[in-house]
Amino acid sequence: MRDMIFSPSQGRVSQEERSKISDAEYKNGNADTKGLREVLIPVFLSPKKRGKDGKQEDDEIWNKRQIMYIFVLTTTAGLVFLLQPLLPAAFGRWIIMVVAAAWGAGSIGLPCGLHGTARCEKECSRHVGRFIYTLFSVLVIYGFYLAAMRIGDAPAPTPSPSLKGGDRTSADSNGEFSWAFCFGMIGLFVLLGNLWSSVRGCCTGGDRDP
Repeated sequence: MRDMIFSPSQGRVSQEERSKISDAEYKNGNADTKGLREVLIPVFLSPKKRGKDGKQEDDEIWNKRQIMYIFVLTTTAGLVFLLQPLLPAAFGRWIIMVVAAAWGAGSIGLPCGLHGTARCEKECSRHVGRFIYTLFSVLVIYGFYLAAMRIGDAPAPTPSPSLKGGDRTSADSNGEFSWAFCFGMIGLFVLLGNLWSSVRGCCTGGDRDP
């Protein structure tokens, strides 16, 4: 463009026109370079665009909650069938019933968060998600306890004479109580930790939908 040949009648290109031509070329070059940068920068490194209505924050919070819902619901269903032979006969049915009720609540909270538009639906999904995750965590600790106590059913070496009769029964009872106490403390720690996290989330609104 700069090497255009002008006739004598047209005269020379003025300095202002040269400046406009240079500015146009510079802008076109910047546009091409910007497009190249957008192609080269990976998606996860590019800045996130947030709308005025907080749509991006809403999607991020729901994506995390949706992953938690799917993980807990699918894992709990399989865990119950694995633990069923280990459950005590006295209250095994009660445990399965409580887990089934929590699983049913989770199956309601998932579509509420997925398709719900009202505030009450989103809050239902939020609190039900916290509840089923807490119950799932405690159930896993209880499963570990049942698996640990199952190890004691394996054939053991012949006990010494001092452990025969009443002494052996007393030692077995003390050992079972010690293991039950240890796993009970672990379960209590997990339960209190999840409750503390839930209270903090309700107070600060960190997991609340915008």
